[in-house]
Amino acid sequence: MKKAAKSLSIISSIFVLMTIVSCTNDNNSNSISLDFNNCSKDDVRKYIDSSDYFEYSNYSFFTYENKDVVLKYDDLDNVCQYESFNKATLDLNNIALINKGDNIFDVVSKIGLPSYEGVQTSTSLDFAKSVTILCRITFDEDNLEMLVNNYEILDKDDPEAWFDENKTILPTLKMAKKVKYGMSLDEVVFILGKPQRDVGSGAFIYEYNLSDGQSFYTSLFNNDELEKEYEETHGTKIYGSYFLYVTRMFYGTWPNMTETLIMTFGMY
Repeated sequence: MKKAAKSLSIISSIFVLMTIVSCTNDNNSNSISLDFNNCSKDDVRKYIDSSDYFEYSNYSFFTYENKDVVLKYDDLDNVCQYESFNKATLDLNNIALINKGDNIFDVVSKIGLPSYEGVQTSTSLDFAKSVTILCRITFDEDNLEMLVNNYEILDKDDPEAWFDENKTILPTLKMAKKVKYGMSLDEVVFILGKPQRDVGSGAFIYEYNLSDGQSFYTSLFNNDELEKEYEETHGTKIYGSYFLYVTRMFYGTWPNMTETLIMTFGMY
């Protein structure tokens, strides 16, 4: 009986030791690897030292042992799903493999890890590992799972990629009236879609063609302090949104437009 009790004690000790080391990483040895299935988000933050570590929603993304890793957390911030993939190439061929309804694990297996948050008004991620290609994917959320809704390809080195000069479905004046002073560019795009062009000279003045043949203009400023604060807090940028906010609005025909009538638009 004493032998059996002693053996049980030894087994228990080994089990406890395994539990302790399951969420530790010996930087001086490759003999111990993280068992992510037993980790919490705090554990991952503590033991993962990866230059591309990135958190979004209830997921973590990073490189570990030369693999692209995606962790999903439950409501208690414990890992509930873990997948690792061979590094994928972000190119047009692989982007074309993405289908509506794919989950974030499917996406990473096809084009690699995300680089930035997308826009502020939707669940979206930007994938920008390529020299020029940026793929922005919009997701629907279903039970804490991110499912692909749509994607678009942008040239991150070309500012013109953020405009849609050939837009065929034009917003109405009624829709333009929903734009308020202080809104972010993302919020304006959510209402009106992308602007057709930038008509500013040294300033951000974006033009939207309206369905009545007139145009709507937003003059915006970049809040550098908020942009810096966001980057420091999240360790990432919101690529392409620049923290632009509406300061003035115009309605008419450029360059003879008149400043938006406050009474008509109900703005303050």
